[in-house]
Amino acid sequence: MYQIDVKENLKRIFVTTKYTKTLRPLFGLDNHIDKRGDLYNLLALKNDILDQIAMHEPRIKPTQIIFTQDENGVNFDIAYIQDNATQFLRINL
Repeated sequence: MYQIDVKENLKRIFVTTKYTKTLRPLFGLDNHIDKRGDLYNLLALKNDILDQIAMHEPRIKPTQIIFTQDENGVNFDIAYIQDNATQFLRINL
């Protein structure tokens, strides 16, 4: 069975909005665009990310999610364990 790379699958999860895929309506993140970057919304985004990883990428175990903001928007760095090795991925939303 063909499986895509973990990083590629994570990127697909994070750039897909929920309910936009007909056959997988729960795939992707809720619409967090244009929401304030306050603690409540960032916590909701973090929980959404963790739920999506648990549901759609069981090959990894996330260990840390860090949000930063710059002129390009919100970035998040995710650290995760895959095959007993720590990996990192940075996504810009």
